[in-house]
Amino acid sequence: MTRTLMGFVAWILVALGAGWSFAAPICAASSVGKDVVVTWKGSAVDPQALPVGLDASVDAALSTWLPWVREFGGRIDIDASGRLLLVEHNNSSAVRKHLAGAEAALARLDRRVPRLSTAPKTPAGHGGKGDVLPEDPEGPTARTGGSLDDLQRGSVTQWGAGARPLDAEAMVLLVLRDERDLEGVLDRLVQMHPELAAWREHASSHPGFALEAPLVGAVVLGAAGQEEFDPENEVVHRVAELSLLRRAGRQPYWLLQGWAWHVELSVRRSLYCFPYRDGFVSVGEHGGWDKSLRSLWAKPSAPLGFKDLAALQRGKWDDRAAKHAWGTVAYLDSERPDQIRALFDDLREAWDRGSRRDLGGGRWERDANWELSAEELERLFAARLGPSFLEELQAYFAKGASSAKGR
Repeated sequence: MTRTLMGFVAWILVALGAGWSFAAPICAASSVGKDVVVTWKGSAVDPQALPVGLDASVDAALSTWLPWVREFGGRIDIDASGRLLLVEHNNSSAVRKHLAGAEAALARLDRRVPRLSTAPKTPAGHGGKGDVLPEDPEGPTARTGGSLDDLQRGSVTQWGAGARPLDAEAMVLLVLRDERDLEGVLDRLVQMHPELAAWREHASSHPGFALEAPLVGAVVLGAAGQEEFDPENEVVHRVAELSLLRRAGRQPYWLLQGWAWHVELSVRRSLYCFPYRDGFVSVGEHGGWDKSLRSLWAKPSAPLGFKDLAALQRGKWDDRAAKHAWGTVAYLDSERPDQIRALFDDLREAWDRGSRRDLGGGRWERDANWELSAEELERLFAARLGPSFLEELQAYFAKGASSAKGR
């Protein structure tokens, strides 16, 4: 039996197409910053006096995580763009590989989902800060009280719950050795955000997580039962998730996972993240998704619809739905790359409108579990991509979808 490290995606909420992006040589210099090695662009830096090019979000992330990293016996390597802090144990021999994969995932994002020149405006009369919600660790969060529980029940009325400034917060990816390390990370998160206590009880039973706010993810290398596992794939997948959440905000679960699979397959040429799946994974299942879609849609019994595309749901593995989610993103990347950024914006804004209710007097109620319906998704996709989108997508599936390296 195989227990793969799963991709966890927020309930509230890339490889460079032309080639690989390699990190500069990692400095093995003596400890800086009170015995924690911190590097950027291959050189050690002082976390108390960051060089020009690293902004306040990096400083804030370092201040938050340095004490834990010191106890962990780890190091911190910052990607060249200054967006991601990669934390690994000092004994790790794979930092170069993991950082290269992370930067490839970020390059893929920059290529297809470019940064906005101006940030989206906060609706008039409301502050930009709001309650932050964790990602569902592939299971429902216990409703035992507290602010997180209130958010799930939709009783929080502060504007901004489930919304945050885009492209602003530094991401942190923790590459952990085992479940004991994971427990330590979860304890640290609850110390920082007590509202995560209920979520923690479920997260501790899964070999990894990713949060939308704060933008923190984890990969557990030695979780019990992981017989078939590729940490390089896991790092790429996690960074793909976190970076899209950072840049584009809340997206439908199936589309966010589709993006992460597309990036994983583009960078690594294989797939190892299977959300909610706990069981045997054959060698052939790490690829061949294009052939499966071709088989399904070469001679279909019914036309393709958004119920097919949006069928992937949190809580269970659906092989057919996963392939549709990946194939949709592969189509967008291949055939409609110039529309990807705008489509993600449409979807984020639609979720923001649909998930809140005006209570009057400047107060709002947010339903953090609200999702776009298949009908609304079809309307949004047609408005952005044209009325023949589904027919074109079906034809693309029938000829063979592809997450081609080099695009």
